[in-house]
Amino acid sequence: DVEGFQGSSALSDLLASFASFHRDVPFILLLGIATNTSALQRSIPSETASKLRPKVFKLFAPTDASREIREKVFLDPTLYPALGNDALTYLHTRFMEHDFSLTTMRRSVKVLYLNHFATERLSYVNNILNGRDYSSDTMKKANGEGTTESRGLLRESEKLYSHGTEEALKWYLKRFCGLILSRDDQKSIEMLRELFFIQDDGKVNDDDDILDAFTENMLRVGDSRKKFAVGLDVLSLISRSVGYQRWSRTADVLLDCAMPNFFFDSKKQKMMVTTATTASAHEPQQQEQQPQQPQSEKVKVTEGEQILRILSSRVERAVRAATAANDVNNDETATATATTTTTTTTMMPTVQLSLKDLCRDCAKVCEGHEEIRTNEGARFSQLSAQLEEEENVPGRQTISSSSTTPVQIFEQIVRSVVQNYASKPPESLPGKKIFCVTSADAARVAFSAAPRMALETALSNPSEALECQCCPKSGEISASLPDPCLCYKLLEKFGGESANAFEIFRQFIVEHRDTSDEELGLLLKEDEEKTKKKKKTKRGKNEGEEEEPPPEQPTNTNKNAKKQKHTFGLDKHKVWALQARFTRACAELEFLGMATAKRHKKVEFLVRTAFPLDFASK
Repeated sequence: DVEGFQGSSALSDLLASFASFHRDVPFILLLGIATNTSALQRSIPSETASKLRPKVFKLFAPTDASREIREKVFLDPTLYPALGNDALTYLHTRFMEHDFSLTTMRRSVKVLYLNHFATERLSYVNNILNGRDYSSDTMKKANGEGTTESRGLLRESEKLYSHGTEEALKWYLKRFCGLILSRDDQKSIEMLRELFFIQDDGKVNDDDDILDAFTENMLRVGDSRKKFAVGLDVLSLISRSVGYQRWSRTADVLLDCAMPNFFFDSKKQKMMVTTATTASAHEPQQQEQQPQQPQSEKVKVTEGEQILRILSSRVERAVRAATAANDVNNDETATATATTTTTTTTMMPTVQLSLKDLCRDCAKVCEGHEEIRTNEGARFSQLSAQLEEEENVPGRQTISSSSTTPVQIFEQIVRSVVQNYASKPPESLPGKKIFCVTSADAARVAFSAAPRMALETALSNPSEALECQCCPKSGEISASLPDPCLCYKLLEKFGGESANAFEIFRQFIVEHRDTSDEELGLLLKEDEEKTKKKKKTKRGKNEGEEEEPPPEQPTNTNKNAKKQKHTFGLDKHKVWALQARFTRACAELEFLGMATAKRHKKVEFLVRTAFPLDFASK
């Protein structure tokens, strides 16, 4: 690091000593420059720098590399399984907020894939869908290579590959379904019945119909993912054109649009909005009677809808700025009207956009898929041609409807792209459990350390950590719990945030009231005292002489009977033992950072210092 290096004299001496032996001892020095070359000139003298043969190379920034991985790997429609919203959010959050490590990202993806293949049934289908080049099997057949399965496939269907990869993929999927039926895998059939159950005219479909629905759905997954990727490219292009930094890259659009309900909340609410609009159109007289009904339905606007409105407003302002700038440049005379236009253009945004060029660029992006090219791509091209014709013939208006402007038509096409393609991520497709990683819990457990959560879990329910039978598994308060766990549970019982230490100690004594002295370690000390007394003898007496019996104690009176029971109705030795255990438990809680003892107005309180992670939600 050139900017942070301090030993410039030592570095110059090192370079000067190696310069004379560079042929025998090759020496390579890597210098990291974050600012400019002036920092290198200040750290190395000119005489020493003249002996170097510099070569300049640049490295990708970690954030740029992360975006490239999301665009070229995670968004690739030929790679399976796909990553859902939770997995993408976890990878991005850990990368940006923790370590900026691509190695950790790669390991996390491996853990997610391994967990998916190990836990999800029918996940082997991803191996069939995973962009396999089926035409390579024909080359293996000519050379006599390949597995027995591939050779048997080619023997059964010689003309399979003449119809393309889709037919080969369909054949593999049908063979996979036949394997399920031959093995009578009822769990897989039940899973497929839950995912692809279709009921026609009150008749329940049989297993063959469900397997056919599964095959047809798996054939459409790759095409749907490709449409989704092209739709995100269109949104990214529009965002870059209008200067919307949040969606400047397709990888950034993917992080938001991977959520199934990002643009549209749900089908039920969508139907409610459509029925409300149709009712208002057919019954205009009821608007005065129910003025608040449409407002209550339009209050909830999704985040995706807000971003679409921002993009449309920015496109409109940029197009207006471009047209105003063209009018000012074409005006030859400097009149008063020209001065007013210049003053208004200074207040407009600096981004100037040609709607014709933007439509042409969007049409090029739509060429990535045949269906999008014939539908929305053709509409973009048609709008671009109409705008170009209007520029060539100023007095002619090619757009038929006078109520809709070119910007509104462009917005309609963009919303069509969003509704048909960009709002359908892999996690929203049928059968997502098979080909999509919908949860990132496996990576969180493997890589995300949570010491607070582990401490809270162990203190609340120690039976899982200790694997013992004495502690209740339901999390109830019991004397069999370890002392720190019992104090933690009592603190939760007495308010959660803070509690009187004396009240907690009283309940601690009550829980241990039935604990025997042997368990507290008191009986052993009494036995030792008795044995010591027996060994003691008086001076001047032989061992054979008998000792005088001790004087008889007076009979117990009422006062002596009261003195036998001390605080909390227990013997003082037992209270002292429990007090020592309670003090040690509180000290351990303070050492773990969970609670501490504080004194307020001559009263001791046990105050929590680390609250549970779900404390705010309770």
